[in-house]
Amino acid sequence: MRRLIAGALCAVMAAVAANAGVAAKEASPGVACGAVGSAPKIKTITFLARKPGMSPEAFKRHYETVHVPGALKRIPALARADYRRNYIGDPLRPAPSPMGFDVVTEMTFANEAEYAAERKAVADPAVSKWIADDLATFVDTAKIRTYVVEECVSR
Repeated sequence: MRRLIAGALCAVMAAVAANAGVAAKEASPGVACGAVGSAPKIKTITFLARKPGMSPEAFKRHYETVHVPGALKRIPALARADYRRNYIGDPLRPAPSPMGFDVVTEMTFANEAEYAAERKAVADPAVSKWIADDLATFVDTAKIRTYVVEECVSR
């Protein structure tokens, strides 16, 4: 099972790396896409769902108190990145997420070199094993989806 998770993680990393390197461009008047006034930033978005039977609170607690500190300790480039977790939920309608995932994780790297440093650290066998083992404790790993995205900002 762990080899399957590690293999899937490597496949996701390869797909993400193949899509990296988005240049800035004007989408329409007042909308800027990609890096504006600097080297292209690399941004990844990952969708994660909690393991079946795990509460949203336990999922968030593990992610924030175990996974995030462990990842920041093992991946220096991630510690330098803008690393955000956006938990799905509406306090006015506390029903389960109809989208099938519980958090959208954003990682924005200052440039391609920082992104490459993060990918290199994640490819280290010890780091990759730690990530796979930890994800297996709180994430439905079959549902992990990661994409490199181009961010457009309205001015």
